[in-house]
Amino acid sequence: MIYKKQTLLPPKAHIPTNAKHFPTLGNPYAPINITVFEEPSCSACAEFSSEVFPLLKEHYIDTGEVSFTLIPVCFIRGSMPAAQALLCVYHHDPRQPDIEAYIEYFHRLLNYPKEEGKRWATPEVLTKLTENLKTHSGRTINPKGLIQCVDSQQYEEQIKKNNIYGSRVLGGQLATPTAVVGDYLIEDPTFDELERVIKQIRHLQAAEENDD
Repeated sequence: MIYKKQTLLPPKAHIPTNAKHFPTLGNPYAPINITVFEEPSCSACAEFSSEVFPLLKEHYIDTGEVSFTLIPVCFIRGSMPAAQALLCVYHHDPRQPDIEAYIEYFHRLLNYPKEEGKRWATPEVLTKLTENLKTHSGRTINPKGLIQCVDSQQYEEQIKKNNIYGSRVLGGQLATPTAVVGDYLIEDPTFDELERVIKQIRHLQAAEENDD
């Protein structure tokens, strides 16, 4: 009975996720996509970014087995400038989005000491956290350009759309960090749970291939 419980897959997301429209790391043709919703002020997201993501990257993303989509949402007071700064960094090079700089900057924002609900994402903090940030072009992020981008609020509408999309995927209440592995919703995405679901999906995929 215990074994059966451990092999049960989590519930499915309320609508399918679509990685094509969001920042995605790894093999675009990977057999499994993991989509994660994170909020820049969320302390549990900082834990996911520091403890779970590196293991996921090493064991599944870098091997090409899994692609990883990271969607910023914003529902904690004081987070909107940080959420917009993330997309400013992602699009800092108009020729090509910079997924690795985006993920590293998200990690820095999450781990910056803050109190939830306080206005912590000041221009000084947002620019300081870009220092020595590696970009695919090798150029540094221009602090003035970053703040101009945030002040222009050009990505505010996108963040609001992300909130709506996240609520639809989760079936109502937006909570972070939440992961969708393939079609399956994981509300407490520990590495062990993510790995368990990845292995089960791979097992199902292999069984389907054998049937063909």
